[in-house]
Amino acid sequence: MRRRAQIRRRIGVRGPGTRLVCSLRFPARQGGKNAARSCLSRYALVTKSLRARRRVEMRGTRKLLAVAASCVLAVSLAACGGGDEEPAAEDVTPSEAPSDALDVEIDEAIEVIPACTSYFALDLKLSEINSKPDAKKKAKKEMLAELKGLTDTLVTDAEEAYISGDLPERVLVNANRIQKNLSRVEADKGTDGIKKKQMRRIERSASRIERSCEAAGDMLPQENLDARTA
Repeated sequence: MRRRAQIRRRIGVRGPGTRLVCSLRFPARQGGKNAARSCLSRYALVTKSLRARRRVEMRGTRKLLAVAASCVLAVSLAACGGGDEEPAAEDVTPSEAPSDALDVEIDEAIEVIPACTSYFALDLKLSEINSKPDAKKKAKKEMLAELKGLTDTLVTDAEEAYISGDLPERVLVNANRIQKNLSRVEADKGTDGIKKKQMRRIERSASRIERSCEAAGDMLPQENLDARTA
């Protein structure tokens, strides 16, 4: 330990450019070559110690750089690869699905004007009357009563459609004409009490109402078309 302390006192290192300073405490007999050898041996010892320290420091620095480089590489790969991943699709429960709103929109889109619905019912009854000319008297009375009731409903609905702007005024005018022609038919005679001239007027007014409904987007149902050809 004392030997090491003496060496530390005799040799000083000040940094990368440090030069060896030989101690003046060496004996005088160690002059010339012996002194030079002593200084060189100590310089070699110090130089070796400095190089070892530098190697250790460089190794630690290299390790830190390698760790930092691996972290940067991992972050870069994560950032580049993240775009290829698709976001997980959220499960949509039936309550969250917009089916209810869609059904409402469809219902509103296919909703028929009440006046046109009343006309379609009246048209079916007219087709039934024309297809049963040989029906019994009681049946004809019932068909006439039903036809008059459908006409009254048509007039009421046509008036509301005219006020709301859903249908033009001519629908209400023609509905009133049908009602007026049927009011002249006696209930006891049934459908036989409708004269041919009156039937033509009724059918003419009905066709005008039908065209107005078609113009409003309410087409004649297939059921009515089939009943006309039955």
